[in-house]
Amino acid sequence: MTTPAPTDETTAREWIGGTAVTGSESATGPAVGTGKEPVPAGGSSADELPSQRNGTTVRAVRSHDEILEAVNDAIQASLLGTWVVVANPWRAVNLVGVCASDKVIAGVPPLLPADKVTITPQERLAIPILLRDKPLEELHAWSRATWLTWGIDFLRQQPHTPLALQSTEIASAVVGLLASTGRGLLEPGFCLEVFTMVTSGTSGHALVVVNRDSGSDPLKAATWGPAAFIIDQWFALQQSRSRRNAVKKLTEGSTHHDPAYVTFFNKNPRLRVDARFTS
Repeated sequence: MTTPAPTDETTAREWIGGTAVTGSESATGPAVGTGKEPVPAGGSSADELPSQRNGTTVRAVRSHDEILEAVNDAIQASLLGTWVVVANPWRAVNLVGVCASDKVIAGVPPLLPADKVTITPQERLAIPILLRDKPLEELHAWSRATWLTWGIDFLRQQPHTPLALQSTEIASAVVGLLASTGRGLLEPGFCLEVFTMVTSGTSGHALVVVNRDSGSDPLKAATWGPAAFIIDQWFALQQSRSRRNAVKKLTEGSTHHDPAYVTFFNKNPRLRVDARFTS
């Protein structure tokens, strides 16, 4: 049974972590990360899926690829796969002639990068007045909770026309989707991180990295470990109409290894971690 999404930002903060400040883990959804390294998720090639049989809970082992398939199927069945188009298609990536909708959805709150240790007076002006004088830790927690709430709210829409998103909005909706499905897709301990592939200045392309090894270097993808995978629906929307695959593996040996995506990823080697969430 899936857990219903929260109805406003306050309940979202409680739902994803008990409180927005501590980032403690909730019983029904992912906790807001504290900015520290991800908790170990075991790094194994298989996980367990709870199910009910004769009134008792049994654990069915899922392979790593089955987990990836379940995540991708959920994404493609959501608004991200049925109504979203790319607002800013890239010629080098776009293989299917995706056109932007007239209704461009924007306005996802900017994230305070996880490694940010100071906030300028100008940046504080963009923060609600009641929070501007709060400690940096609380501002990070507020930023993550607000960003996640946007994604959850977006997925509640019942559109009648295509919705055009950029990669940042898509990443927010992806994390919101994984949050609002409770623990049916990802087992406890999976770390979800929002990365930016920096292309110029502070701007770039947003994506979600899942289950990166806790001892790895977040800025060196080669160290992330065999259990790590990327979710990039922005890229997938430009690849195929018949079988979209938002889940990408950089390492060979998986049906989700995509040489075209590896080429795209390696063209933008500068990475930045913007937020961490834990299932």
